[in-house]
Amino acid sequence: DVEIHNAANQKVWQQFDQNANLSPSQSMTLTYDFTLPASGTYSVQVGVFSGGWGTNYAWNSDVTKVVVK
Repeated sequence: DVEIHNAANQKVWQQFDQNANLSPSQSMTLTYDFTLPASGTYSVQVGVFSGGWGTNYAWNSDVTKVVVK
């Protein structure tokens, strides 16, 4: 699950890949295209979940910041 949140921590974009299987110590590259709605500072948040969103294996709410001018 990849999400982008605005400065008020409101989700403005989300995309997730179902059926992407990831093993421990394995890396994976996924590419996404998105357009941010306005100027401002956004945070990129990433999570790894089990099928059906039942288990949250990892969540990082501050992967990086994106500043749009």
